[in-house]
Amino acid sequence: MTTGHPRTNRRAVIERACLLVVSVLVTLELVSNLYYSSIQGGQFYVRSSPETGRPASADGPRLQLDPYFGFSRVEGISVQQIVDGTTSLQDIIREEYGNEPPPAWLGTETNNYGFFSDEDYSTQSSDDFVIALFGGSVAERFFLQGKERLVARLSEGNPSVRLLCFAHSAFKQPQQLLVLSYFLSLGQQFDLIVNLDGVNEAGMGLGNEENNVAFFAPWHSHMNNLAMFGSGTAEEEGRFYVARMTLLEADIARLEERRRQAMFATQFLLTDLRLKARQSAYRELAATPSKPGSSIGQELVRVVPSQTSEDVEQSIALHWARSSAIMNVLAREAGAQYIHVLQPNQYYGLRVFSETESRRALSPKSPFRHSVIRVYPLLLEQGEKLASDGVDFVDATAIFNGVSDPVYSDDCCHLTRRGNEVLAEFLAERILPRLPANP
Repeated sequence: MTTGHPRTNRRAVIERACLLVVSVLVTLELVSNLYYSSIQGGQFYVRSSPETGRPASADGPRLQLDPYFGFSRVEGISVQQIVDGTTSLQDIIREEYGNEPPPAWLGTETNNYGFFSDEDYSTQSSDDFVIALFGGSVAERFFLQGKERLVARLSEGNPSVRLLCFAHSAFKQPQQLLVLSYFLSLGQQFDLIVNLDGVNEAGMGLGNEENNVAFFAPWHSHMNNLAMFGSGTAEEEGRFYVARMTLLEADIARLEERRRQAMFATQFLLTDLRLKARQSAYRELAATPSKPGSSIGQELVRVVPSQTSEDVEQSIALHWARSSAIMNVLAREAGAQYIHVLQPNQYYGLRVFSETESRRALSPKSPFRHSVIRVYPLLLEQGEKLASDGVDFVDATAIFNGVSDPVYSDDCCHLTRRGNEVLAEFLAERILPRLPANP
């Protein structure tokens, strides 16, 4: 019996081992590329080259407790700072603007009251026709991305139009009502008030109730976190909660950036799986924010417990309509006009989504999905009653039905550049007849 030379056998084993390793790596890349294609669309190696930008941070929208509105952003925070801290927003900006110069609105900063604006708010009157926009983050982002188109259209009827933003991320009724009351008491000039809302009342209202907080109270997650940060007597469990949330936010931002910069499909897959695990842990921790800090909240802010035993969806709709009716009365008494617009949302209506848009905009796990499905029909019922009582109520839920371009930028509610353009045209048609004659 003869055997090969030991060196020859060793070389053959090494060659087979290398071939096996290469086969495994190639198989992993193929599987990872299929994974990328299933969640992102397209092929990993023909995607747009990732750009090296500023490192993502966990700062996010820096908030502070507000004695009248619950919470507000710190003065001087720019949109660019928030985008820099959120990789998903960086991707949206890059996708929508491509090689165009960065949009000017990225430089917009929060003013003396924490609203994004090119000016501080004062009580001095002017000859301008002042339109005030109220609502949550959809209205806030519309102000930033759709303002130019809306003002340009309205200037055709009256060149003195000025649009001011009183919308704020995570605001919901009665915060719009409280903001309006506050600024009216100071003598702020309003000629036309546009209230664009609905999604936060549904999603955050039910979210509050699920955490034993009244649906009409400010968003429980923001308030609880601010109370913990602001209290100097936070108990150990509360401090651990805040630290854990902060670490998870930083880890998520780091993994989002690493995933965006991935050079290989396998690297993308492994990073994405780690990211999903961190995001799941963050959602699980955020779902019960009031538990570790309940005593803290009582020391610094009053957390209103749930007061609705049943049919909370109907209670949310009634409260939303009542708040709008009061805003209408206040506007009329101040000599201003009022329009209430129920914002569109991807989880309500008959819009047909492309495969690309549905991957980004529709998710069975989105907390806003079940909320909108349950609450929006009731909001529409109340909207019809508002209209019959003399409120200018506008149902905007169908404005995207004939638009083939993607109009939703995430699986919550926010709009793309194109979506905000369509909304601007829709609002312009409603507002133009209300403008005073061109001087």
